Amino acid sequence: MMTDEVAAMNIAFWADLESPLQRLPVPLSEDDKFVTVRTTWLNDGSRLDAPLLQQLYDYWCGARNGAVMPPASAIDPFSLRFALGNLVVMEPLGGGLDFKVRLFGSRVASRFGYDLTGRLLSSISNDVARHYTEQAVAKVLHGEQPMLLQRQRRLDKGPVDYTCLLLPFGDGTPSRIIYGVHFADED
Repeated sequence: MMTDEVAAMNIAFWADLESPLQRLPVPLSEDDKFVTVRTTWLNDGSRLDAPLLQQLYDYWCGARNGAVMPPASAIDPFSLRFALGNLVVMEPLGGGLDFKVRLFGSRVASRFGYDLTGRLLSSISNDVARHYTEQAVAKVLHGEQPMLLQRQRRLDKGPVDYTCLLLPFGDGTPSRIIYGVHFADED
């Protein structure tokens, strides 16, 4: 059940970020099937309990070569094959007004019941899921640093707990955001 507390968290989430998405209304209702449990910036890999996300973070750190973020050219499907089914790769459009989904991993698609590969993030039909996802990727786009999200989503088959690691890639500003997803029941 969504509460005023979640609305307050949403307002606080955007308090320090200048973005056109900041002006979006918060879509809350009793029927919402999406809850953000915790959102934190990731300054190091110490909070990563899932080996998949740790390996993805290590890949990102190694590809940076001391820069703020690795270039988009560092995204190598062969090197990322260990996680491809659990990855979502997005390209920001219009400064983050929308995002084109370049890859929607097969495991993510299977769990969520849809595949967004080649589609816009704005095409997600669940308004709340779209809103929270837009917020997260926009915050990483403008913050230019990794973010860790712990989420729960109520799907037709029941609740699904998962952790997401969002990683920016680009030259100067992010031109790709990799979204690694680890499902808690796959441990």
